[in-house]
Amino acid sequence: MSSTTRSSRHARGSLPADTCLSRLARSRAGYLACSARALPTVVPVTVHVLSGQLRLDLPDTHIAQQIVGQVVALGVGRPRRAWRNGWSVVARGRLVEVPDNPTTLVMEPQELEGRSLGRTEYL
Repeated sequence: MSSTTRSSRHARGSLPADTCLSRLARSRAGYLACSARALPTVVPVTVHVLSGQLRLDLPDTHIAQQIVGQVVALGVGRPRRAWRNGWSVVARGRLVEVPDNPTTLVMEPQELEGRSLGRTEYL
């Protein structure tokens, strides 16, 4: 995987790329920010991590056909307000279609950005 971490290593709460990928692997759902019919949109997706690639199951073939080839952002997180902690990860990369599976697209993350959410993020 040739991903980079955009967060500064010295930034408070930033997560390294390998931790971001493991958090994505533990998540089952996320939101894909993309453009459909020249309009910004957010699509709920199911996320699977396989060999460093993100396999994204979309709700229908129509949206998948519209966004294949785009550079998109995938947001996944688990904020826990009651405990005032959690985490957030954003992956950016280009979507590629999966042969014989019209509702699944694959992204090899080109950028991974993650952070731990601590007490100060909720104040």
